[in-house]
Amino acid sequence: MLELMFCSLLTIVPDYLYRRYWQGKRFGKEITLYSVWFELRWGITACVILTVCLITTIFYNHPSTSNVTLFFRTVPIVPEINGRVAEVYVGVSGPIKQGEPIFRLDSSKQQAAVDGARHKIAEIGAEMTVAWEHDWDAVHMAEGLRGSGFEIAAIETSLHAVDLFEWQPRFPVCVAFGNEVEGLRPELLEMADAHVRIPMLGQKESLNVATAGGIVMYELLRKFKVSKFQSF
Repeated sequence: MLELMFCSLLTIVPDYLYRRYWQGKRFGKEITLYSVWFELRWGITACVILTVCLITTIFYNHPSTSNVTLFFRTVPIVPEINGRVAEVYVGVSGPIKQGEPIFRLDSSKQQAAVDGARHKIAEIGAEMTVAWEHDWDAVHMAEGLRGSGFEIAAIETSLHAVDLFEWQPRFPVCVAFGNEVEGLRPELLEMADAHVRIPMLGQKESLNVATAGGIVMYELLRKFKVSKFQSF
């Protein structure tokens, strides 16, 4: 709506001012409800074209296609337990204050584990943070992690990529995400131990990095728990 209003100020309004003060046409006289579409046809056409171009430019250059800061919001809320959601405390577009619960799981055993973990955190005053490291060369960082025993998995829709839910990771594992439009660097794809794709049944063939990261991390968490259970 704001884009349409902005574009109309640059197209429709000048077209009307030209016809009002240069040609002497007035609303209710020469310009009526039926003739306005013809009289202001050039301004209306230019407004539609400019609005479409503006919206396309905004969405194409939206920071969500390359911004990884949302990872820092997703990682701390990955749960350490699973279960059926019994109650949701947040309404549609409702306000959320820091520290308020979002949902409750219907499991007394899991809730007891959560309470025990909270007591331990309160006793030692621990602070939950996300460890991170910055490196301009992703290939160099991946080589270092491989030397430490990590499996390198590239999240990419390549021809020989395996389905995320059929993939059997070898923990510890490092997952690499690329830009939504350009993807990962060819050098990183070539050295990766596995190419993993997120199955999509619709017409879309890509997800933004935050959405893809949340899906992959939750699936890795599930498979990690299964691997720990099978090791006993």
